[in-house]
Amino acid sequence: MEDLPPSLVTDILSRLNDSADLVRCRLVSKTLNEMSYEVRSLNHLCTLSSYLKSRSRDATSPQVMTFKIAFKDLVRRLSKLESVSIAVEKSLGRRSYDEVEDDDDDLYLTEPSFINDWLPEIGGRLKSISITDFWSQSSWRRSEALTLISLFCEFL
Repeated sequence: MEDLPPSLVTDILSRLNDSADLVRCRLVSKTLNEMSYEVRSLNHLCTLSSYLKSRSRDATSPQVMTFKIAFKDLVRRLSKLESVSIAVEKSLGRRSYDEVEDDDDDLYLTEPSFINDWLPEIGGRLKSISITDFWSQSSWRRSEALTLISLFCEFL
């Protein structure tokens, strides 16, 4: 691993399907840790298991970082991002209306205040952006995402 050119390592890390894998790679070696901050593409996916874990109300379990907070923390540390994808796993989208706490907005990813928390910092260098909401939390709300994207992203 240490003999691979840094550009190749960065390219490999930029192709990971989920940012959780990127974070795991940081633990494997010093090289992967250093190169993980150089990725140009980030895919942040909320899986069914992470969603259910974040919803657990068990007082004995440690505090779980919400999907949105984890995303904001991650993008702020990646200074070379050109492409961002933030999405909810398809299997979670198939959950029935009664199976989710639909009044929450933890997976309402086009929420204007959420977008305003991170897009102004990185939007100027983005060439691609993809946001896939959790339908149960976003279907009845008006989104200003396109307005914010066109305001902060000059290359799109």
